Amino acid sequence: MTYQLILLTVLPLIAGLLALRMTSLSQRALKLVLGFCGAYLLAIACIHLLPEVFAHTTKGFQIGFWILGGFVLQIVLDSFTRGIEHGHVHKLPSASLKVALPVLIGLSVHSLLEGIPLGLDMDMMTEGHHHGHSHAGHNHSHGKLMYWLGVLLHKVPAAVVLAFLMQQSGFKKMLSIVLLIVFVLMSPIGALIGMNQDAFGLANIQSEIMALVIGSFLHISTTIIFEQEGSHHHIDFGRLTSILSGMALAVVLMLLS
Repeated sequence: MTYQLILLTVLPLIAGLLALRMTSLSQRALKLVLGFCGAYLLAIACIHLLPEVFAHTTKGFQIGFWILGGFVLQIVLDSFTRGIEHGHVHKLPSASLKVALPVLIGLSVHSLLEGIPLGLDMDMMTEGHHHGHSHAGHNHSHGKLMYWLGVLLHKVPAAVVLAFLMQQSGFKKMLSIVLLIVFVLMSPIGALIGMNQDAFGLANIQSEIMALVIGSFLHISTTIIFEQEGSHHHIDFGRLTSILSGMALAVVLMLLS
């Protein structure tokens, strides 16, 4: 877990720092990368996270509401983040901390929330499971790796867009770096909170937390995939390939578990 948290901090930070030096950002390349990442998130939500959260709890009816709540929560957060998670590249109104703070708060809440499951002992969620210990442990570890990869694939492009927007909006370089560091630290901090679940009172609501994250993933991934320019809703071959590749990666990793 330690190396995973280090990579989850370092890779988005490096990507963001490089973006601070960019004078332009290829919308075409960004769409392809986001299509891949969004498709991967959607796939792991459907074939891994949803089955797991329902299998590990008897609160199926309530969990459905938590998933819906996560979807709605992400809609609310989007009003703060200006769609940065989806790859929206629009200059901020001004290079002031007052403008940057709502964006940072929205991104931080989302990142903190999606980081918590990385540190949770998901075996404690199990209610009446009868898998063998070693097999269950293997699947649990592999499932966490799939989830971690999803968070990482989501964080890197988000850090790039955030840094590029701050640079293009005229933010001072030092302020941009500080805000970027705060953003990239949120998911690792969430994981540390999950590791200390008893201290934070999370031991009995792990399924609910996971359901919130699933709802958030469903919103982000479907928005990325279906948000198109123009009114023809046409997905070109390159974008379709990136989407199918993201889904295929999730399926292959699932089959290997």
